[in-house]
Amino acid sequence: GISPTVVHFNIALTKLGKSRRVDLAQHAWEAMETRGIAPNAASYAAFGAVQTCTEELDGLLSQQVSLGVPPAVAFFEAFVKLSRHDEAAVRDFLLRCLDAGLPRNSRVVASAGVVLGPPESKRLVLG
Repeated sequence: GISPTVVHFNIALTKLGKSRRVDLAQHAWEAMETRGIAPNAASYAAFGAVQTCTEELDGLLSQQVSLGVPPAVAFFEAFVKLSRHDEAAVRDFLLRCLDAGLPRNSRVVASAGVVLGPPESKRLVLG
């Protein structure tokens, strides 16, 4: 038979996220861990998109950092979406993501700008 790879799990996590099936996404994540399949940035972004609170994303960021996996822009966007416009939380998470290797690009500026405003967002992301 075919052994699933991280790509298979990323596809499943993305589909489950779009259908808001948190329970099945959690099961897929656990199955990936059980099989010893290391998540990549796309895995964290897809799994991050199904989370329901910023604390879960914070834990996932810590896990990514410990594994040396830089966060994807979609992962940061998931946090902003759940942040309920908490400027301090978004600023802190943004800085931690940037330190961990989040790309410094216009998409990140735009996402952070929703909460922090464009000038502050540009200053933090682009320097």
